[in-house]
Amino acid sequence: MATRHRGILVYDPQTQELKTLVYTYRNQMFKGPNDLDFDAEGNLFFTDPWGTGPGPNLTDQTGAVYQYSRDGMLRKVMDSGLFPNGIAVSPDDTLLAVGDFRGGRIWYSTFQNGPTMGCPQCPKDPSHSTFSSVKAGTFIPGNGGPDGMHYDVRGNLWVALFGLGGIVQINPRGIILGFVPIPNDDAATTNFAFGGPDNQYIYVMGASTGTFWRFKAPYPGLIGPGECACRRNARLVRAGSGGSGGRCAHLCIMMDDSTAGPQDGGTVGHSADTRFGAWSARNTPIAPKAVGNRRRRWRCGAAISG
Repeated sequence: MATRHRGILVYDPQTQELKTLVYTYRNQMFKGPNDLDFDAEGNLFFTDPWGTGPGPNLTDQTGAVYQYSRDGMLRKVMDSGLFPNGIAVSPDDTLLAVGDFRGGRIWYSTFQNGPTMGCPQCPKDPSHSTFSSVKAGTFIPGNGGPDGMHYDVRGNLWVALFGLGGIVQINPRGIILGFVPIPNDDAATTNFAFGGPDNQYIYVMGASTGTFWRFKAPYPGLIGPGECACRRNARLVRAGSGGSGGRCAHLCIMMDDSTAGPQDGGTVGHSADTRFGAWSARNTPIAPKAVGNRRRRWRCGAAISG
């Protein structure tokens, strides 16, 4: 978990032990870690905006993005952000999305994944510590900015907009498809999560009023990328078992918390094609205690193919 004053913490639910993973970079305290996400290889990415933690410097009011690699190496992979906030790795594990709140924009940072049409000489960086391109691809209208963000299984990016009181859906090309406001005019929509039946409901917080709201999204939320078990050729194949030559593609399988594997006859993928207006009007206030505690869920991530 990312904390403003103690850096990145790790909590073990079995032992109930809380440990500090990292809280300084080159002997300097972070400025206030805000949000985090993992790639399919197990590398941790987190944002560190200026002015929210114990270590801000008035002469340097920029924010950064760090990577804590799976082998324990801490690297600064992006800097000069106005206020990097939400962060998410795409379902295909090729791109890092970062919400720059004060800039009212979202950065799309493509990992150095080898030669492409635009860069045939580009090498492949398996550590995901370098990018082939970084582009501000989506700009947020109005007097607000991007906060918490998550991908769904189709590669749509959902972003809570602090200051605007709602969530936007952004397609894989960076185009805003629609806006879902919360009904009580609370502008402080800071964070949200996918959950509920099939992991297809979005639970969003109104921070100023202490309220929680939910609505059904067109597709389930992504859990991953990586760590998704899939059934192929009547066998259980786990992500990563196909060797380094496999390609990753997002896949979802209905799982049951009471078993270790997919349910027989479980649904792979999701073909619902619900129009945005049909579900955006079904905002439903819920009590905080009603969140979670669902037996069935979607396990989504990267499965080895080809």
